[in-house]
Amino acid sequence: MIAVNGRRVDEKQILSDGDTVAIFPPVSGGAYLSKDFDINEALKKVKSSRMVGAVVMFIGVVREKNEGYTVKELSYEVYEDMARKELEKIREEALKMSGVHEVVITHRIGTFSPGEETLLVAVGAEHRDQAFRAAEWAVEQVKKRVPIWKLEVTDQGSFWIEGERRRSLLRTK
Repeated sequence: MIAVNGRRVDEKQILSDGDTVAIFPPVSGGAYLSKDFDINEALKKVKSSRMVGAVVMFIGVVREKNEGYTVKELSYEVYEDMARKELEKIREEALKMSGVHEVVITHRIGTFSPGEETLLVAVGAEHRDQAFRAAEWAVEQVKKRVPIWKLEVTDQGSFWIEGERRRSLLRTK
């Protein structure tokens, strides 16, 4: 993956004076905040070791109904610097789990409609139980530790969703 000035580009990108270029090796995992993610690319990354015998992927999707409300959209707001660091810490901790060889965590930021993917956690491990355990742990840690806030816009108003609490007392029309 190649990024210029913090934006993903292809190898045909024309550079200008002062551009910042970042090159990420194709075999590395990672923890990212992004506008989008590529499921096939994540799969390649977590299968990069010949020791990987199991891959588990979790994909979070915006649902149309939540607690009786019809969801129109879900917006994610984020404290980016802290969120990036925390995602990487979670990835590093998951890599220390028994049998885990690679982990990719990507959380999309922005506004999404029902049916759109928002969170990807992919784990490559030696055995399926290790991969399932690490993937479930990583998803839970993202929900608990990463400073990302969700504003759910529904047919009956907008609600901030805070961690495991589905509705806060803040409600807007």
